Amino acid sequence: MTAIAGTFVKMESVGTRKVVRLHIECPIEQADVVLKALGGYPDPANARWVGIAPLHSQPDNTLKGGALAQKAGILSNEAAFQKWIELRTGDVIDTQERAASFIRSECGVTSRAHLDHDKDAARAFREMTLEYDNWKQGRVE
Repeated sequence: MTAIAGTFVKMESVGTRKVVRLHIECPIEQADVVLKALGGYPDPANARWVGIAPLHSQPDNTLKGGALAQKAGILSNEAAFQKWIELRTGDVIDTQERAASFIRSECGVTSRAHLDHDKDAARAFREMTLEYDNWKQGRVE
């Protein structure tokens, strides 16, 4: 069974039956995942039972990235940044995703959005970008 995360926003009584209808909102980007986890699109003739449980922490997919996440995205696309990672690690960094993976690994996060919500990750990202900026300035003639 796959758990899904959403925000419980409303409950209403269904007047013709002895039931309540719960409204749980999920990010639209997660719609396919949610439908798959729930067994597909609802079919009133074949209702499925699902479980509901509160989460004790905010799931990763609900965090919104800010300035640091945006900067990480921009850096991941820079050829010079990818080259700097290669020189630093000895690994071939030939895609934006590999550069993004390096950033997440270096900063100890699973998503760039965490850079704007985790003080330690933000500090690690700033130190890394400072090192990169110094490298860039040193090679400029």
